Parts: sequence; structure tokens; C-alpha cells
Amino acid sequence: MQGDKFQSLDAVPLLDIHDVFSNDKTIREVACDICNIVLKRLNRRFYDDQVDICAFFGFFDWLDTLKLKGAAGFQPYGMQREKIKVGEGIIGRVAQEKKHYITNDLQNDPQKGNEVERVLTKLADQVALLTYPLLLPNGQLVGVLVLGKFSLSSVSNSFFRLRGFNETIDKLAQHIAIVYYYATLVVKGKLARKYLENERHFTKTATQFYGKSTLEMDPQKFMELIALESMKLLNAGNPANPFYTNLSFL
Repeated sequence: MQGDKFQSLDAVPLLDIHDVFSNDKTIREVACDICNIVLKRLNRRFYDDQVDICAFFGFFDWLDTLKLKGAAGFQPYGMQREKIKVGEGIIGRVAQEKKHYITNDLQNDPQKGNEVERVLTKLADQVALLTYPLLLPNGQLVGVLVLGKFSLSSVSNSFFRLRGFNETIDKLAQHIAIVYYYATLVVKGKLARKYLENERHFTKTATQFYGKSTLEMDPQKFMELIALESMKLLNAGNPANPFYTNLSFL
């Protein structure tokens, strides 16, 4: 029977928050860990058929766009740079409508319409996708999860509609959304603290320079000192390989 191939939801821990959440991880690392764990958990539960890829697209509400933040099962060359507007293609529409979408033939699906989806069509002769919105309990969108299966046989042509699959994703989706959301809050908190530290340091430095300045001080020299200190602040995140090497006030 078809039902015999599925493990009980209670038999497999679908997602362990401790596997992906850490104060030391970047957003990209959290998203990649989520994709790897989702792929592993799903393929442990569905014995005969395997999901080939998982991709996580984070939602940036102030830009109304999605960007690839993590992937498992394939190398997303060039895809990290692509932005998907809400409403654009399958992934964009899922974000807009907050409803999942299944296609068994991405290559010939008229709904595809962004560069990311065009890249995905080149990964295999036939690509099936389940695209799922990641929502917080209050309905806020945090991202879109994409699962893909390649080279479908006639037996698995409706793979993402198999009994139990959507039930599994339903249970995963909100948990993933919460994990990712809290990870973004941690990163934002770190950035805010870094900004405040830099702000205080810059204010202290500027005050010191101002205190040293006199009517006799060369204005050009004074601005050079400010420029040098500004570059130190701008390169603070990567002092071994500074991005800014020259700064001038005109």
C-alpha cells in the first residue's frame, strides 16, 4: 500500500531548532542549515522517492523582493545575485498570494517568469517544484521554500501530491519561518550594537580631533585625519582585507 512507505510524523523529528539556530551564525548559514535538514528529514520520511533540491528565499519587505539565502542538493551558481519581485513568476506569486504552488513540469509551466526559475529548468530534463510560503503565526511572510524533484517517472509524476507530503510541509513551514525570523532578529541586533559602537567611537574621535584643532591647524591635515579614522570604521568588519583604501572629502 502507498501508505506503508510513509513513517509516522511522530517517528521522525522533522526539524530541530537547535540544529539551525545559533547566535554565532549568519543568516545565510541558518538558511543553508534549514535546507539541508529539510531535505534530510523529507527523504528519511519518503522512502522510495527522494526530493533532490531545497532552496530558501528570504523576503525583504522594504524592497518587496525575495533573494536566495540558502540551498541544498545543488550549487546555486549566480542565483544569489538574482532578486525576485513579489508577484514575479511562480516564486513571486507564492509570496504574493501566500499559497503553495505545485508544478510537475517547470520547463513548460506558463507561470514561470524570473531568472531563478529559468536556471532551475536547466538542472534536469524535467523538474517538478513545490513552492511554499513561510509564514509566522500572525500571517507575516518571511520567505519562500522551494523543493524540487528531477527526471520524474510516470510513477512519481505526482510526487508532491502524494498523500502525506503537504501535511509534512504544513508542519514544517511555520516552524522554519519562526526559526529564520528569530535568526534575522539576532543578526539585526548585532548590527545595531555594532552601529552604536561605531557611532560612539566616531563621536569620540571627532571630539578628540575637534579638541585638538586650533585656528592655526592646517584644515587639509585635519580632514585627512578624519578620513583615515573614517576608513578604519568602514573597514572594521574585515581589517585584514579592507574594502575602502582611499577616502577624500571634497
